[in-house]
Amino acid sequence: QITPLGKKIYNRINPAALMLESIPSGVDIKILDRDGVDIIERDGYLSQTPTRIDKIQLGSYMVELNHPELGIMRRVLNVTDQSGELLISIAGARTEEDHYLIPFEVEMNIDSNPANASIFLNGRNLGQTPFSGNVEIDVYSVRIEKAGFGSLGLVSPDDPFVPGACILDLSRPVREQGQVDFMFWNLEDGSKEGMRYFSIAGSLWKELEVVSSPPGARLNIKGRTDGEFSATHTTPVKGLALPAGDYEFSLSLPGYSSWRRNVRVDENTSSVMQINLDKSFRLKVVDAATGENLAADVAISGSANLRGKTPMTVSLPAGMARISLTKEPEYEPVVLVRNIEELGGELLIEMELRNPYLQVEFKDYESGRGIDSATVWVNGLYWKQTNAFGVARGYLDPPAGKYELEIRSDSYRSVKRKVDIEPGERVELSIAAGAPTDGTITLDIPASAGDVEVFINGESMGRNSGPFKRIPRGKNQVQIKGGRLGNVVNETVELDGGATAVSLKLEIRGGQGRLIRN
Repeated sequence: QITPLGKKIYNRINPAALMLESIPSGVDIKILDRDGVDIIERDGYLSQTPTRIDKIQLGSYMVELNHPELGIMRRVLNVTDQSGELLISIAGARTEEDHYLIPFEVEMNIDSNPANASIFLNGRNLGQTPFSGNVEIDVYSVRIEKAGFGSLGLVSPDDPFVPGACILDLSRPVREQGQVDFMFWNLEDGSKEGMRYFSIAGSLWKELEVVSSPPGARLNIKGRTDGEFSATHTTPVKGLALPAGDYEFSLSLPGYSSWRRNVRVDENTSSVMQINLDKSFRLKVVDAATGENLAADVAISGSANLRGKTPMTVSLPAGMARISLTKEPEYEPVVLVRNIEELGGELLIEMELRNPYLQVEFKDYESGRGIDSATVWVNGLYWKQTNAFGVARGYLDPPAGKYELEIRSDSYRSVKRKVDIEPGERVELSIAAGAPTDGTITLDIPASAGDVEVFINGESMGRNSGPFKRIPRGKNQVQIKGGRLGNVVNETVELDGGATAVSLKLEIRGGQGRLIRN
């Protein structure tokens, strides 16, 4: 039986054997003693991993691995004797059966869009993005999760590859990574201060549903951040997975206006996008008689308000709309209500010429006062009668052209005028009456007077009260006698430009009669 002291002596006489491997393998290796002597080169061992050292004395050493891309990595190697037992330890190395495995480390930076997402590396939670730390070279599955988004990546590198997966072999450069969905992940690698680094940025995705009214629209989606993403669908679209970021959405459908919006996909984005397309149509107005195109003023009210001038292209949301068309002063206004969804590619509206508007003022040639009850004739047809102010007004028919006006009055000679009137024109005429005609006298004789006889200027007018027409201008003598009158009534009545029609009343008191103005 060997004593502990004997084991120590034995261990010094019989140095330890050491098998070293690195990840990745095939890198240059040195093992430096305290004096800086490389025992691998000194003793003629293989200077690339994997290498076997048959004899290594008790003590402390520095293992130095040099990789052309991963840089230089150093690890402390201790060979010790504890109670006669030979122990070998290498910082950061893994023991696998009869050899020591020393993995290179790289700096890994993990970020996400949006930030503050949970990070899982081969299922192990590393915290939240952004993350930066050293990891051993190995094959990793990167996964990030955040509330409001679908998870991105796989739990284990052994899981089947799916869209959004990111399986990294850190021993290979980015250009050789074949299990990364670059639609959702951006990768960058390089060296910094002699150490290799990997920077990974994942864009979390959101599942959207895009619905258009009406359906069947062509949906184009383009990425606005890098401009590389592009996709085309037909609405309705369900299960649309988009990485977080900025996009341009556009919809097109024949007969409808194109729709285009900038859309940001983030945790606040609604999972359902409802897009109502505006109906597009051409609004055209023509003359009802000639078919000539008209530039009419347009006012549209309803689910949207719009103004313009025809011809014009109109885009309106679905629903009822009130369309008002005016072309002053020639045409009659047009107002119609339409269901926008029922319109075709063109809405053709006819407008009719508006009848001209005429106002005639008929007044006495001397006093200027209006003459009432005069009749106005247009092209030989009765049109209107003047009111108490001597005015007649209204629309004419036919709508435009040459008109011959005639104004007739019992008290004045008729007056004629010729007028040219344009469509929709408003014409105001002030016409002085011609020379007065002979006047009229009307008597109001009560039944109590009995069967009296009337004389004007000595001529019997019979047993009636008139009216008596064609009474000459100037002073006229009116006489009433007979019946139950106890006297002969005489009255002088003057007819002039201010009084061409006179009404008199017979008043009887105590059997005596007299004429008074009625």
